[in-house]
Amino acid sequence: MFFLSYLDVMSMVTDLIFPLVIAYVIGSVPFAFLLARLVLQVDVRTIGSGNVGATNALRTGNKLVALLTLILDLGKGYLAVTVLHYYYSNIPLLLLGLAAVVGHVFPIWLKFKGGKGVATTVGVTLGVSPVATVFLVVIWAGLFLWKRYASLASVITALLLPLFIYMFCSSEEIKYAIALMVLVVLCHFKNIQRLIEGNELRI
Repeated sequence: MFFLSYLDVMSMVTDLIFPLVIAYVIGSVPFAFLLARLVLQVDVRTIGSGNVGATNALRTGNKLVALLTLILDLGKGYLAVTVLHYYYSNIPLLLLGLAAVVGHVFPIWLKFKGGKGVATTVGVTLGVSPVATVFLVVIWAGLFLWKRYASLASVITALLLPLFIYMFCSSEEIKYAIALMVLVVLCHFKNIQRLIEGNELRI
């Protein structure tokens, strides 16, 4: 019995835990922090909202740093979903994606204080459903151009994420889409408070 239990544990580690840890590590690479350090010699955490993400990287005043951060944050979400799922097809796509976004939000390299997961979530959805991603990006862009609040656009788009995953993906992915939605919205809790109070920063 012990031997069988040991084999079961090892199987779970290699087939589930290991790929999720890898997805977390991929997601935890803090590109905004690294690029701001390398290119501008500044700590992005001391600028604007202090967030380690593409939106706050834009507040450095360097559009190239912000663009590279956006592309790389998108890329790590896409990479975590597509490449890892190729080798671990037993794991739902969005579960791998969720692990990557958790890594972005709580990176081990920055004492678990990272970004808000929006760009990485977009990369994840791109790997899961390009069609759903197009709808979500268009909605985000429309809201942003209308109100100039990245946080408002991100929260509303996150709330719509499960709906589009339901429309264009398998039903087994819905629970992970809901978990992603909750994570992104909770990361914007202070932004939501500032939006209600009228103190949120516009871009």
